[in-house]
Amino acid sequence: MLKLNSLFVKAEIFFLKNISLHIEKEKINVIIGETGSGKTILLETIIGLRKIQNGSIFFFEKNLKNIPIEKRKISYVPQDLSLFPHLNVRENIFYSKKIDKNKKFNKKFADKLIKKTGIGHLLNREIKNLSGGEKQRVALLRALVSENKLLILDEPFSAINETIKNELRFFLKEIQKEFKLTILFVTHDLDEAFFLGDKITIISNGKILRSDTKKELYYNPIYIEIAEFLGITNIFNGKITEINDKFIKVKCTELKSKILILNKKNNFILKINDKIKFGIRKSDIIILRENLIKNTQNIFKAFVDLIIEKVSFCDIRIKMKNSDAKILIETPIYAFNKLNIFHKKEIKFTLKSENIFFLKNI
Repeated sequence: MLKLNSLFVKAEIFFLKNISLHIEKEKINVIIGETGSGKTILLETIIGLRKIQNGSIFFFEKNLKNIPIEKRKISYVPQDLSLFPHLNVRENIFYSKKIDKNKKFNKKFADKLIKKTGIGHLLNREIKNLSGGEKQRVALLRALVSENKLLILDEPFSAINETIKNELRFFLKEIQKEFKLTILFVTHDLDEAFFLGDKITIISNGKILRSDTKKELYYNPIYIEIAEFLGITNIFNGKITEINDKFIKVKCTELKSKILILNKKNNFILKINDKIKFGIRKSDIIILRENLIKNTQNIFKAFVDLIIEKVSFCDIRIKMKNSDAKILIETPIYAFNKLNIFHKKEIKFTLKSENIFFLKNI
């Protein structure tokens, strides 16, 4: 549908470098990156606000190079929403009809959207008298009634509280499925990206690090930089000592012990004596109860070093008994209470072999 090919864009002293990306039809495609990573510049390039130095953008097989903004059939909701304060809700929603009188207008579709968003009673209200969530819905409606082929949203939920933000995320998922919308959504929020995205693209310093399904990113980050971006802190060094059809055995530097890792399909060609890095998510490390230790692999002893209680989960940092290595474990509050965890308590834990993944540099 939308294809970016080897894109180079200069924005003052910042560059987008060799950006290649495929936006899939009728899906929510999420671009995530830290502030200053180039997310907004990329969006501005797609809609036509920035000049391409090299590369191309094709939209339904049509090169957008010389296509003006208003002819691209792309709807854009910027971070500040850009609602017109001198117009009421109805006038904002139907502004595209006002400026392009020749454009066909599907009133039935517009009425259906208004009903779906639940703002029919607000149509004559001034923008200044709307709540944050209501303004978001108006901005979305204005973008949707034009029936363009692509909807681009630039961090639209960043300035509202968590309750309204969650409502709008569910709402966006609902209307995307019901109306089969193609959406390009930009965020810096990892939870938001994984909640909304069918496909997630990670951008950093003007470069795309990786673009894949959220399942692939989560279970097989491949690269150290991706793992760190996803908040994975349990990254270890090791040397491969044995490889068979079922397991790969690794002598871990930090744990000073051998680890069994499930031998599964991955992007690595591994040999005995290779020095490698591997990681595991904090939620995949299990603190063991004494009566559940039988037939469990990768069991280690450690002391509780730090406890951080959150609303539903608890982060427990542990220090290995036989080394200086520190590991972070996430456990549900109910499990934390059952395990009677306290500072300096000695515990046994296991690294689940099927959830350990190998890592390399980009």
